[in-house]
Amino acid sequence: MPKLPLRKELYDFSRACEHLISAAAFPGAVAFTSEEIQWVEYYAKEMTSLVDRLSRDHKPQGTHERQTVRDYARTSEALLVMKNLSEDERGCIRDSVADVTKQILDCDQRQ
Repeated sequence: MPKLPLRKELYDFSRACEHLISAAAFPGAVAFTSEEIQWVEYYAKEMTSLVDRLSRDHKPQGTHERQTVRDYARTSEALLVMKNLSEDERGCIRDSVADVTKQILDCDQRQ
């Protein structure tokens, strides 16, 4: 994570992404379910859309069983309503989303 004075919501989102990635990389970690992968994909797309000002996709239905997915969803939702993100803040979001995509979505996490 960059050494920038980040808004609390951005800091929380970056930490949630880090925790999600750590949970997936932990030796013996339980693979994400297909529903959890849908949630991670949804928020990765939404955060990219927020940064790039693209249209939104429909959010998957249901609740999150895993705490790391709940934290990721909660912090993503907080950022989705923010306005006037700086270029550094948009860059931080892009970096976090890229990390989640690389470490979780592009890996063999699906059951």
